[in-house]
Amino acid sequence: MSDIKIITNHSKIADKESNIEEYEIDSNQAPSYAMNSPMYREMLRHEKEMKRLLKESGDLLHLLHPDSPGGCNGIGHSKNPAHYYDYWHNFFPHRSEHEVKLHKAFQKTNHQLAKKYGKEYQFPFWVLPVAICGDKRVELDFLIVINGTPIGIEVDGPSHIGKLHFDEENRLDCMKMNDIKVFRFKSEEENWADKAISKIFKYLKKKGVIKLDE
Repeated sequence: MSDIKIITNHSKIADKESNIEEYEIDSNQAPSYAMNSPMYREMLRHEKEMKRLLKESGDLLHLLHPDSPGGCNGIGHSKNPAHYYDYWHNFFPHRSEHEVKLHKAFQKTNHQLAKKYGKEYQFPFWVLPVAICGDKRVELDFLIVINGTPIGIEVDGPSHIGKLHFDEENRLDCMKMNDIKVFRFKSEEENWADKAISKIFKYLKKKGVIKLDE
């Protein structure tokens, strides 16, 4: 085993002459005594090797894969993981190009809000978040929260063809009973994503949640 040197705020470097491997460590994440611990250094070596092997395997579902977004994003339904589709944006997997389009629209809206009013007026949004309702997992396409008001969003693209409307709505009953308004949008007409966001903001203005002219 080669000697290991712990450094901070630098890129990973392999010193071929001295056979010393250097690892990037965030000094805010570990106390100094831990960073100097032989066990901690061995853990770093093991983690680096795991990431290398996982990257070679192409297993995007593993949390240690360098290109995995982490968390439950896209794996709410184990038989239909979004990671295996080609619809990636902003390091997040999606199941359709329509979801990507709405993701981009959220980003654009946040950029416009920050430019016009300030960064504090931007809103967080979740991609393919998973909730537990009773004994079932319920996955939304998106969840946004504006001024404390949660909004669930479902994009009715090709993946919803053949599904009964009653079954689709029944799946979301737990959300609605807990005051999470769920919008469904069809991705057929032109500029539908921008229109979807406008509809959400009109709803929030009517409810008195926001007073901005976005």
